[in-house]
Amino acid sequence: MTGRYTAKILKNLPLEEAMEAVYAYSSIYKIPVTEETAAYIATVTDGDVYYIARLFRSDYEHKDLTDMDCIDDMILYETRTTEKENGEIARMWFEYLYDATSKVNDKNGKRIILYLAKQENNERTRKEIKEDLNLDMTEAELEKKLDTFIQADILSYGQTRYRYKGLGDTFFEIVFKGMYQEEIDAMDIEEIRSDIKKELKRA
Repeated sequence: MTGRYTAKILKNLPLEEAMEAVYAYSSIYKIPVTEETAAYIATVTDGDVYYIARLFRSDYEHKDLTDMDCIDDMILYETRTTEKENGEIARMWFEYLYDATSKVNDKNGKRIILYLAKQENNERTRKEIKEDLNLDMTEAELEKKLDTFIQADILSYGQTRYRYKGLGDTFFEIVFKGMYQEEIDAMDIEEIRSDIKKELKRA
């Protein structure tokens, strides 16, 4: 029955429409925002309606969407990955991450994901990935590993099947760093959190 159905991918909202969504949620939930924080929420969430809604529905104790620093704290709360507690956004990503990392259960696989996540929307060829990370594997082995991550929806192809890129998702990168950056880069947890806060300001 080929050709009977077509797939349609829902893309993130452009900035202006994302801000309209922020104002709509603000009105629905009776939670005030300012013009500045509405623009920040629309930008930092990359126009993803789920992330926008999650901030308004958050049970963060000191929720204040008129305060930029509070919004950053809420994002860290929603993406937290501690042993005893996990934020709602973190829980959403766990299913994908555990599935993929259990299939490719090694440090190099996690390094590859973090490396491409940090590139934002820039594409990297298999050769560039192999050389930049100094990976001791054949290109065929690397291709198989990358394809596993693509099937798990945590990486994507670039313009060709030889090029790869991260999801360009700020919140995914935060969740992934919280889970694995200490293991990958031997970074202190507080250093990781400080680094994440700096990145949020650049989003």
